[in-house]
Amino acid sequence: MGLPLTAETSIVRKRYLMIAKCLHPDVHGRSSEEKQVATLYLSKLVNPAYDVLSQERERTEYSAILKLLGKRLMKRNQKFSPHSELAKQYLMTQAIDYEQTIKEVAKVQYQDLDQALENICLLSELNLVHILLQEGYRPPASEISKKSDDTLIRVNTAPTPPLANSPQAPTDNGATANRKTDNLNTAARGSYQMRSESQVPLRDTNGASKKSQGAGSSSTSGSVDKYISQAESYISQQLWASALKELRAAIQIDCNHSKCHALLGYVYLNQKLAGMAKISFQQALKLNPEEPLALKYFSQVSGTSPIKDEQNKSKNDKDKKGGFFGWLGGG
Repeated sequence: MGLPLTAETSIVRKRYLMIAKCLHPDVHGRSSEEKQVATLYLSKLVNPAYDVLSQERERTEYSAILKLLGKRLMKRNQKFSPHSELAKQYLMTQAIDYEQTIKEVAKVQYQDLDQALENICLLSELNLVHILLQEGYRPPASEISKKSDDTLIRVNTAPTPPLANSPQAPTDNGATANRKTDNLNTAARGSYQMRSESQVPLRDTNGASKKSQGAGSSSTSGSVDKYISQAESYISQQLWASALKELRAAIQIDCNHSKCHALLGYVYLNQKLAGMAKISFQQALKLNPEEPLALKYFSQVSGTSPIKDEQNKSKNDKDKKGGFFGWLGGG
C-alpha cells in the first residue's frame, strides 16, 4: 500500500481510499485491458493489505513477523544486499529520510501499471532495510567503505537518467527498473508471504543482485532452484495457489530469474488472471527474449507476438520522460 511501517491507522485509511480511486476502472484514458489489470491489483493486492493493516490485531501480528524475520537474518549472519540504489544507500549510510522517501515513492505507485510491481519491490526493500536497521543490523565495514566512494542518490538531488519510464504525473518509483521485478511483498502480499516465511528457514539472499560473485551466487541460485522445482511439482498437480506461493518466494530471492517470471505467468493464466499473466510473461521476455514458456503462452494473453509487443513498447518508451529518480529530484 505504499506505507511506512510507522504509519498510523488513520493514514492507512486515507492511503487506501487514494489507491482505490487511482485503480478505479472508470479512470479516464485506460484501455479495457489496463482497467482489468487495475481491478486485479485492487482486489488481489490492495484490498487484502488493507484488511490486515486496518485491524490492530492483524497489523500487530504482521509487524511482529517482520521483526522476527529481521532478527533471524541477523542471527545467521547473512549478508543482505538490496537491488535498488535507494535501499542500498539507506542500508549503507542511512542518508535518506525513510518516511519521506516512502511517501514520495507512494505518490506514483500505481499510476503506471506496467511499473507497479517494480514500484512495489522498491517499497518492500525500503521497509525491509528499515526493519533490519531498527533491529541493529549493520552491513560489513568493507561494504560501507565501498559505498562511501560511490555517488549517492538523494531525495533532493537533481534528476538522474530514468531507469524506468513513467508518466510525468504522481506515479510510483521506477527505481528498481534495472531488475524489473515481479510480485514482491507489499503490505498486501507481504502479509501472506511473511507469515509463510516465518515458519520456514530463511533463504540466503546474499548475492541476489550479484550473480557473478562466487559462493553467494551459488547459494542464491540453489535456493531459487529449490523453490522453482517445488513450484513445478505443484503445477503438475494443478495446485496453482501452492505453486504461486513458491514462485513468489523465489522472486523474493532473485528478481531477475526469467523462468520464474514465466512460470508465474503460466500460473496466473490458469487462474484466469490474464492481465497478471501478461505482465509476468512480459517480464520474463525482458529478462530473456528466448524464454520458451513465455514465448509459448504470451500470445494467449496479449493477442500479439511478444517481439512485436516489445517493439511497440520500446517505441513508446522513447517518447516518455522522467522516472522515479526524476520525480524524487523534482524533475
